[in-house]
Amino acid sequence: MYQFSKKKKYIIITLGFLCYDPVAYFFFINKQYYGLAYGVLFFCFISIAYAFSGLVKFSLYKIFFVGVLSAIFILWFVPFGIYFFFTVILVILKSYFEKNYVNNNFSKLLAFFLIGIFFGFLILFVAAIYIGDYDSLKENLFSGLSVYLDSPNFRGFWQQRAVFILDTFLPSQGFSLVVPTILYLTYVKYLQNFTYIELKTNKSTKFIIDTILLNFIAYIVVGLIFPENIYLARLSWSLPLMFYLIVKIFFSQEFKNQTKIFLTFLTYYFIVYLNFFFCELLFGIKIAWAITFLMSILLSVFFVINFLYIINFFNNWKAYFLIIFCIFIFTFLRWGEFINYKNRYNSNEIISIKKYISNKNFKDYIVSNATLGIFNKNINVHLVQSYKGLINGTMPYPANKFIYFIGYDQTSVCKLNLFKYGLHIYKVKHIKKLENNLFVCVGDPISNKEASLPILNLDNLDDNYILEYQKNLSIN
Repeated sequence: MYQFSKKKKYIIITLGFLCYDPVAYFFFINKQYYGLAYGVLFFCFISIAYAFSGLVKFSLYKIFFVGVLSAIFILWFVPFGIYFFFTVILVILKSYFEKNYVNNNFSKLLAFFLIGIFFGFLILFVAAIYIGDYDSLKENLFSGLSVYLDSPNFRGFWQQRAVFILDTFLPSQGFSLVVPTILYLTYVKYLQNFTYIELKTNKSTKFIIDTILLNFIAYIVVGLIFPENIYLARLSWSLPLMFYLIVKIFFSQEFKNQTKIFLTFLTYYFIVYLNFFFCELLFGIKIAWAITFLMSILLSVFFVINFLYIINFFNNWKAYFLIIFCIFIFTFLRWGEFINYKNRYNSNEIISIKKYISNKNFKDYIVSNATLGIFNKNINVHLVQSYKGLINGTMPYPANKFIYFIGYDQTSVCKLNLFKYGLHIYKVKHIKKLENNLFVCVGDPISNKEASLPILNLDNLDDNYILEYQKNLSIN
């Protein structure tokens, strides 16, 4: 009964962390049924990891079923699928090289898993032929691939990857437990591999730590390949495992002497993030990144020098609860900034965009990348969704205005480029500052003959393809 109550307590608190942590919101989000896909991917991930860990006896039929589900759900969102499978590959390779398959036959497990993946793709193939339109599906898959390879970028190659790394460690969603946990687990693995000091934990806990770190390595690698599509909230599908470990750090006897060390990492990161938050409000995101980077180095030196003193500080339970309380209040107060529009804009930016748009009188229709819910019902909008192509259809004639909202680091793009959406080209006439890191580019349509600057294509579709689509539409 005690063990059951203990496990139940762990599960309830883990779910609480999922609801609380701003980076984890995708796990429950209903957009495109992400919550369902994330739940299935986590089930597949944890099943594969445990099957190849050698900790438990795992049925070949179960791993076959997991392979089928994995093949189906990785196509829910292609970058996720690549990230998921790269994580799985790392887990399997670790098992192979460390010979972690005492309770299972590695070759049979791998064979049944791969056969399951094959059957999963076969099910999708048959469904596409007999239920859907196979030719259309094949064309869309290749079009989707070209979108990821040729999509318009507002940042340079290295700048995209630098922003990805910075946003990973200082997520725009808000303060998260993910980063300090990764820092702490990295510290634990450092002690284990270079100082031979190991935690007095069981094999299951060590397996969880290794699995979390392998998953984060996979996230970084895939993020460097797809920096515009991968960010920290994309980790949501795997976060139940991390949050379960955090619960164990606070309540399990295995981590009796480690809770204070984890709190030290938590405190360090909270100070760094708090510095970033206020610097961004005062100076904008670029300067905030620079100041926070320098400040984190100085703070690291301070924490290393005074490590023992800081650890002893947490012997005082008042200090312990003060840190936890401050982190909880700070995160809770920030939720309102992004929860309504899934972090595309924060609350101040939404107010500024609404105020800007409400003072304008647009004729006919406009092209814009702002969230559709921001516009009044009397404004006709052809919404730009960039890498999704012309998901909102195509127009035979150009918009009256081009209204494009960008960050400070993208203003040069508006000055040095023309924008093309569908068949129509727009030239930015002026740029207006709305917030510290929010600008609006306002443009008018121009003809092909007037185009004298480089053209940034926002939909990545060939003109002939669009014309053929319009032709078929008019016939039907």
